[in-house]
Amino acid sequence: MLPLAGLTLAATLVLASCSGDAEEPIDDGGTGATEAAPTEESTAPSEEPPSADDTESSPDNTEGSEGSDSDDEYVPASADEPAQNVPKPDLPEVAAEKTEDGVEAAVEYFWEADWYLASTGEPEPFEAIFRESCNFCTNDVSYFGDVYASGAWYDNEPDEVSDLSVDLTSETEATAHMAMHQSPNAMYRPNGEKAGSQPAIHDVMWTLELSHQGGRWKVESATSVEGSGSEGEAYVD
Repeated sequence: MLPLAGLTLAATLVLASCSGDAEEPIDDGGTGATEAAPTEESTAPSEEPPSADDTESSPDNTEGSEGSDSDDEYVPASADEPAQNVPKPDLPEVAAEKTEDGVEAAVEYFWEADWYLASTGEPEPFEAIFRESCNFCTNDVSYFGDVYASGAWYDNEPDEVSDLSVDLTSETEATAHMAMHQSPNAMYRPNGEKAGSQPAIHDVMWTLELSHQGGRWKVESATSVEGSGSEGEAYVD
């Protein structure tokens, strides 16, 4: 298995997760299409994000909570509060190289940045690695931005990539194929009420199309199809 680079956190490290309470699956279009042809889709659940009216009894949503041992220590999300001091991913220099190593570095960063978005609602690291043609990407930015703006949050762990292969179709175009173990996740409303959850899903096959422009590889599209080893239903719009 290829863990997402640099994010060896206490539990499991794009894409939104908690314990496997599957009573209310979140309809999250991002991590699994149908078993037919792959389609580009979003990890964002189809539920509407909680309204700002729920924020009266919202837990403190500021970084560096008193419960942490250090102002800079990463504190995973829980049912009580969102994650604190989430480590921001760094885009490695090798992602600029027109090589298989460069594409692999860009793909690994892509998933790290998507997990950071799902954990914080902050889009900047993720936006640095995709183009507007990537519907999956723009949908995730919009959805998680709305979730965190409302005061809600995700209790999530990073996903794990395996069997990553790269095909350089030209000097400036590439296709990457991979399998994904998608971690379980849960969303909490501003008042601490669980909005829904999603169990882990194994062997979700992803294809990323990338192009090299402006000095780095960027994702043009991201498509997925559920594999045979899933523990639950894939997110479907």
